[in-house]
Amino acid sequence: MNQKHRLYTAIVSQHFVVDMFNGVAGVILAALALPLAISNAQVGLTLTLYALTGALTQPFFGWFADRLPDHAKGLRPTPLLLTAVAVIWMAGMYIGVALLAGSWPMLLVFLVLGALGSGLFHPIGTSQAANSYHGSINTGTAMFFFIGQMGFAVGPFLGGVLFTMFGQGGIALMGLIALLPVTLLLISRNDPQPSAARNRQTNASATDWAAIRRSLMSFSVLAFLVLVALRSSIHAVYQMLLPSFFAERGWEPAMYGLITGVVIGTAAFGNVVIARLVDRYGLRLVVVLAMLGSVPASLLFLHSTALPIIFMAAAVSGTLVGGAHSVLVVQAQRLLPVKAGFASGIILGFVFASGAMGTWLAGMIAETYSFEVAMNVIVLFALPTAALAFTLPGRSALPRNTPDSSAPTPAAPAQTSRV
Repeated sequence: MNQKHRLYTAIVSQHFVVDMFNGVAGVILAALALPLAISNAQVGLTLTLYALTGALTQPFFGWFADRLPDHAKGLRPTPLLLTAVAVIWMAGMYIGVALLAGSWPMLLVFLVLGALGSGLFHPIGTSQAANSYHGSINTGTAMFFFIGQMGFAVGPFLGGVLFTMFGQGGIALMGLIALLPVTLLLISRNDPQPSAARNRQTNASATDWAAIRRSLMSFSVLAFLVLVALRSSIHAVYQMLLPSFFAERGWEPAMYGLITGVVIGTAAFGNVVIARLVDRYGLRLVVVLAMLGSVPASLLFLHSTALPIIFMAAAVSGTLVGGAHSVLVVQAQRLLPVKAGFASGIILGFVFASGAMGTWLAGMIAETYSFEVAMNVIVLFALPTAALAFTLPGRSALPRNTPDSSAPTPAAPAQTSRV
């Protein structure tokens, strides 16, 4: 492996592992619902608390990392060591799930504590990935998110296979995977780093809270936040509750892990596709059409009885719903004149927190009616999302390109380069 890319490879590999753990949480609850007598409401509550813990702690961890020195005693980047701590922590909690969680309260404790690792990793990993990549910052951060979503896709499938083969204890094997990227990170501490000019943090040296408050009062920003919350809810429910939906239909863990992996995996590729379409046609048109197109595709894969149709429609739905993630995060970052870690924590925290609330709502509907009714309701969230997308900027209002090393400008602050 080229030495100058080894540190970046270690960071994105850790992202793969963190989101692999995040992706398997829904499979764990679906597989243990019967033996541990976990109700649908408890499934929804557990996944909501899991997601909220990982989301609401991100701004704090990002703020904290921004205030750490870049190097501890000249040996290695201090924030990067925190990414290793995050991965090891999550691995330990999931091993606890495998070996010690014999009841729903114990399962809840281990999963929620494990989510702290995700909250710690994401804001730091997002900013550090851009700083450690030798090349275009835009390319480096795009691949960081792509690899994370691939981990999210692999997690449900791998977890389903391990449950089928070894039962609950099989999840402990996933914890061992975390040792590989952590080891790579530790041996990469002396790798050559990008220049100081590349290692910029922010578009502002201090948080302009007055400017943030003013921007949040505008109709377009409020509409954007509701749009993000609705889209995040759809995607989060697919990630977390599809295993339970298909388990209710009698599918085996390996199969419902696979279908969840398809939805999440195609979302990763969808980010690349939709980003290119946005560059050509503008954010407004692409998001409107993506949200509208996701409705028939989602209903088809949720209600069809033919496996080929289920998997093909799931791929289309994952691409359209999940693929809008990156372009919406980029749009949101333009609103925040704060440091890289803090900005990443706020934006990603809002995305994950709103998705968690959607998961909680779906779990409550499933408890009252069924998972089929809950999924139908969540699918229809795409319709108001498409309506709100008409408030997004068109092609002429978006920057033609994002500079890799220029100073921030009022129209397109430098934080757009982080995603």
